[in-house]
Order: sequence, then structure tokens, then C-alpha cells
Amino acid sequence: MLATADPESAFTLLEGILMEATQCVVDIYSRFLFESAVFEARKTHTPPVEELRAMMLDAQEKAYGDGLAAETRHADMWINKSHYYSVGLHYYNFPYAFGLLFGLGVFQKYQQEGASFLPAYDALLSRCGSDTVANVAASVGIDVHRVDYWRGALQVLRAEIDEFVTLADRRIPS
Repeated sequence: MLATADPESAFTLLEGILMEATQCVVDIYSRFLFESAVFEARKTHTPPVEELRAMMLDAQEKAYGDGLAAETRHADMWINKSHYYSVGLHYYNFPYAFGLLFGLGVFQKYQQEGASFLPAYDALLSRCGSDTVANVAASVGIDVHRVDYWRGALQVLRAEIDEFVTLADRRIPS
């Protein structure tokens, strides 16, 4: 769809894609870091509110870096997420980030191989839910244990970011 869209439509589509992707990758990573810190603290004590707030700010700083101004970080982001309080829902957000990045990695493989990848893609889809992720992925030549696979998935996002920046620059009057 992006390939055939006019520049304004492509800009709008990419904005939506990137808003969702950054939420899925960066924000969910901050939540993963927060949950990890809480689990670690719970080994020795029940963290009071101020410690939880500090953990959330620290997680946001680590995940967002300078991409989120310190004054806009939200120390109480943990309060309104009920899964933090549900037994058995540890790392509730992980599947969202994993699914996005796995899908982008599969898409990158398609970009590299073209139409010849489609039978493997169909096979991958037919095996989903019937085996481990690693085995399903391996059946079509994907090794989810390789860091390069995940970096390749992020490269798909990088290309979309670059295209978005190019389109944004064209929108700014000279």
C-alpha cells in the first residue's frame, strides 16, 4: 500500500505504523524492565510506592534514552495496568513485542527472497501453534536464536523511519 500511496497518504500511514511499532517495541521494553525490577525487589521485600515509581522512571530512561524527555516520563505508569497485579500474567506485554519483531523478521526474509519465499511462508503459518517458535521458524530457515535475525527485523522499522523522515522533510516549507 505504501508503494502506491501518494506522499501525504504514505506519510499518514507511516506515522500510524511507527506510532504502533514504537509503542510495541520501546514502551513494552520499558514495561519489561519495570517488571524485571519488581520481581527482583520482591525476592527480598514488598516495594513501597516510591520505589515502584523510581523503578518505572528508571525503566523508561533505559528504554527510551534521550527519545523521551525526562520531564515527560510517567512515574505512575504502572498503576493503571491490571496485569501487574494478576498472578500468572508475568511479562504480559512480551508477546506483543515478540510478535511484531518476529513478523517483521519474516517480512524481511520475504523482501530478500521474493515470491520464492511464499511456499515457506504458507508452511510457517500452517505450523504455528503446533510446535515451539524456534522449531516453526527453523522449518523455514529462520533461527530465532541469532541476534542478526532480530536486528534484521529492526532494520525493517529503520527503513520505515527513514522514509517517514524523508516525507516529513518534504512537508516542511523551504
